[in-house]
Amino acid sequence: MVETLGGLRHRVEVQDATYVSDSRGGFTETWATSSTIWADVIPLSGRELFYADLESRKVTHRIVMRPRSLDAQKQRIMFGDRLFKIQYVRDPLPGAMRGYIEVMVTE
Repeated sequence: MVETLGGLRHRVEVQDATYVSDSRGGFTETWATSSTIWADVIPLSGRELFYADLESRKVTHRIVMRPRSLDAQKQRIMFGDRLFKIQYVRDPLPGAMRGYIEVMVTE
């Protein structure tokens, strides 16, 4: 759960996978930014990493943002030069965090 939000202070890009055909009949995966949004990128603490492992997912960060549809198989999040693979989305958050989603990611 998010202890403090501190505002959506990070500019992140949501990127979509696209597949371009090559000359040999195969495809090459490329990524294109579909939207640039404000979010909060939060590294997980040691205890949170332990519980993330118990869920059988290797989660290193959580990203809090306004609700949007995300596809873990076809999208990723870029923050500066850092890439994050979407593992799963928790939404909506309860209480004071209502109106936000929590995206659990691996760097």
